[in-house]
Amino acid sequence: MTFNTISKSLQQRISVQTVIIDLLALGVILLVPTLSHLTGFPFYFVEPMRIILVLALLFSSRFNAFALAVMLPLFSFLVSGYPAPVKMAIIMAELSLNVWIYLAMVRFTDKPFISMFSAILLSKFFCYYMYWM
Repeated sequence: MTFNTISKSLQQRISVQTVIIDLLALGVILLVPTLSHLTGFPFYFVEPMRIILVLALLFSSRFNAFALAVMLPLFSFLVSGYPAPVKMAIIMAELSLNVWIYLAMVRFTDKPFISMFSAILLSKFFCYYMYWM
């Protein structure tokens, strides 16, 4: 592959909608700790990273969903120091697994809701298994 081929491939993957989703995702992750502190309501219990990931799967590319699965926990750690590095790695793996399971299941079942529900459950089982290991 030449540089021009790679460049065209990246240009096709990156759209204005993808950039907007990514910027909003980073903004939400940046504001969640502040909003939780100001209101006293733990917004992180709503799982904003997973909601952003589902929106990315709906309105963006698979590549962007995988990128967000890695980027959001890392960005959160770099900005707020939370989650701890080991927990951050587990969250990255969980979100990436969520995307992978969803994409695999929707290909076979052609039922997006059931695929996402199952992907969330399975990735949560994985996550809690990793926490308790």
